[in-house]
Amino acid sequence: MAAVIAAMVAIAATQSPWRTAKVGSDHLWLAVTLAVLAVVAVPLLFRYSRRRGRTSRLVGGGVIAVGLLGVVAVLVLAPDTNPAIGVGWRVPLVFASAVLLIVAGAAALAASLSAEPAGAQWLPAIAVPVVLVLLMVFAVEPGGRAYLLDTNESLSGPRGPVESNPRSELTGETAWSSRSFGYTSDGFRNAISTPSGIATARTTGAVEMLDPVTGVLRWRYSRSDATGVPDLSLIDGGRLLLAEFDGVGYLVLDAATGARKSAWPYGTRDHDIQNADPLLTGETVGKGSDKLRGVDADGNDRWTFEPGRCTTISATATADTALVFLNRSCGKANEVLALDVHSGRKLWDHGSEWLRDSLVSGGLFVGLRSSKELAAVEARTGDVKWHRDLPSGLGCDTQIEQAGAQIVVLNCPAGKDKIQTVVTVINAADGSVAWQQTGSLNRERPAVTADARVASLMRATNGSCELHVIEQSGYRKAVVPEDVRCNLGVRAVGNTVIARGEDTIIGLR
Repeated sequence: MAAVIAAMVAIAATQSPWRTAKVGSDHLWLAVTLAVLAVVAVPLLFRYSRRRGRTSRLVGGGVIAVGLLGVVAVLVLAPDTNPAIGVGWRVPLVFASAVLLIVAGAAALAASLSAEPAGAQWLPAIAVPVVLVLLMVFAVEPGGRAYLLDTNESLSGPRGPVESNPRSELTGETAWSSRSFGYTSDGFRNAISTPSGIATARTTGAVEMLDPVTGVLRWRYSRSDATGVPDLSLIDGGRLLLAEFDGVGYLVLDAATGARKSAWPYGTRDHDIQNADPLLTGETVGKGSDKLRGVDADGNDRWTFEPGRCTTISATATADTALVFLNRSCGKANEVLALDVHSGRKLWDHGSEWLRDSLVSGGLFVGLRSSKELAAVEARTGDVKWHRDLPSGLGCDTQIEQAGAQIVVLNCPAGKDKIQTVVTVINAADGSVAWQQTGSLNRERPAVTADARVASLMRATNGSCELHVIEQSGYRKAVVPEDVRCNLGVRAVGNTVIARGEDTIIGLR
């Protein structure tokens, strides 16, 4: 049985890459050779392991020798790694195949040297294959994945403690510039604010942490086996980063140092992050019901919610309550319900989708009940705590953004140019208006800081790029440096506002 499984593993190895990049030899011959020898070994072992004598010992010893040669070949030929080239699955699979051949040969040799010929015993005949399969599932596959996770990662840094998170005064000047080489993303649309700095992903398979005051690279975690730019989420109160690497899955990184803390189970690669902190994931299936899960930081499920067929799921959450939107395409009507984050227990539900674009503030869900009403709902009970009527006759759709404990509402005055924007800042706790101002904004890419300032980039009539800012004190403009790419807009990361240069991220003063 060990030889049979060795042949299957070697055949699987022929379909896997030796390196993550197609450079140099892929050593396909090694996997093919082991597969052929394992197939030949099966009938020989089956016949001679039941006998005693010189031929039986030679067969067992020969299979052991083939396995040992395979192990040595893998150790000698295993590719060196760097940030661009890593180890592929063929390496651990060939190694596992060689080890299984050693096991098969050793078992046959032990049987041929035993005092009595092996008889037909039904219990070992059943137990041994079961044990071998369990070893493949719970030892070989996890061991191979752990080997690839360790071998294909690179970490530089960290460099010194992070300085306090700064506040961009939005004067239009440059505070710092961080250059990236070989970038594949603009690097600031996926940037997020953490207690350890500004986390961003702007190159294939890499996560970077920038100092928010100086823009200096604090640490860089990269993988040579990943494709595409990873998606980032902040979990565990900002202490951990959850990075989704294409081809690898979800990895948890320490936000302060970049060190990998854990890897989510392999089966979670296709799950979507519905809410980051607390963690909720969604799974779309071809048959049966889509699923929503409450997940721990290590990727293990606490509970699973299945709403039935023909239903898509989206969710957001407070610290203890998940608000779930069910969009049904057949049968039942759409539904909004709340689940306990820790247990998945249903708390309340409403028969229709009545709260759109929901934001979380403390223990409240704040969103649009219609195009004319903004409301806040108690998370645990579903009761409306407060609501506000929106102005009638607006010139554009209402947008809402979160700014700490406040909600920023963006509207267009009726009958005016759509670059004119009314910014209304509402205290989420009681629905009172903190302040309201009007100014010109690019509403397609506004940046809202944690302290409720709204900024965007727009071209002036003379061709220069201007930063437009609406804040509590009023509306103002400032010219930004020429190296800022005006058409890409700005992004707020906490109270720091960043822009994009030709191959740089630019922090604005």
